[in-house]
Amino acid sequence: TPTPTPTPTPATGVIEGIVFVDTNGNGAHDPGESGLAGTVVRVYSGGSLVAEATTPNDGSFQFTDLAPAFYIVGAQAPNGYKITFPQPPTVGLFLNAGQRAYLAFGAEPISTPTPTPTPTPIPRQRRAWLPMIQR
Repeated sequence: TPTPTPTPTPATGVIEGIVFVDTNGNGAHDPGESGLAGTVVRVYSGGSLVAEATTPNDGSFQFTDLAPAFYIVGAQAPNGYKITFPQPPTVGLFLNAGQRAYLAFGAEPISTPTPTPTPTPIPRQRRAWLPMIQR
């Protein structure tokens, strides 16, 4: 009788997720909240940078073939946005062999204050008194 061959457990894991535009600021990826392109997502282990990716238009990211270890994943929003969830914008996790970890980062546009119009000063007219000369 043939001996069944066991299915090998993958030796590596995956960290994946999304960076989304948190339009209502609640920290949850709600229906209608789109992905955010241009966010830099970095993965660190033991204080060293392991991997880095910039999100495409759908805001997704994926890091494959990661050895089992403790990782810190951080997100840096593109210009005009700030990460709102989680705060601080990093997540620590232990990744096991064969595990797929899913993370979500929320970001919202940075509001720029509307400048207050500065009134333009009206130059004062100066009057000069000149003597009248009669001829």
